[in-house]
Amino acid sequence: MQISSEILNVDNRDFVCVMLNDEILTLVNQNLIKEFISGEIGKGSKYFILDLKEVNTINSSGLGILISILNKVKESGGILKIRNLSDRIKQIFSITRLNLIFEID
Repeated sequence: MQISSEILNVDNRDFVCVMLNDEILTLVNQNLIKEFISGEIGKGSKYFILDLKEVNTINSSGLGILISILNKVKESGGILKIRNLSDRIKQIFSITRLNLIFEID
């Protein structure tokens, strides 16, 4: 998995937009994502957007990773948004009711 990022100004706040460039989000790539977010929080970033445009498959481990990231961001006083979910992943979020927990653009 590769991670790229850019700064986007949303609602007068600078968000770190993190693009996950892999088709599947599972335990295999969890450390890379968590380390990246932790590093950005360590640099003082509080606002994040996870862009899942390239992610086509997510399992329970992947959902757990997202919940873990959400908790870490909230602990730092920040905001986490998710965008560009495929229809299949939107359906998974709806079934698991995670669409009520995450801010989805």
